[in-house]
Amino acid sequence: CRSYFRDHIYNDHANEEERETETELAKTFRVASRGVVPFPEKLFKMLSHAEEGGFSHIVSWQPHGRCFVVHKPTLFVKDIMPQ
Repeated sequence: CRSYFRDHIYNDHANEEERETETELAKTFRVASRGVVPFPEKLFKMLSHAEEGGFSHIVSWQPHGRCFVVHKPTLFVKDIMPQ
């Protein structure tokens, strides 16, 4: 078995300021979606309320806040996704 490694440079953008173009792009997408909440926005809100909603044992942010983890995929699909 032969292993392949890809050279990867990780750029942490967590502390960068939001650029105006990103804000304008978000506004454009929201208008284009005709009132439907975009998936990334809905996901962010859901994750931000996981603790107070009592479902952080199912899905939650990682401590550094740059990604999330689905701890219990079956419960996530059954109880969280339909909301």
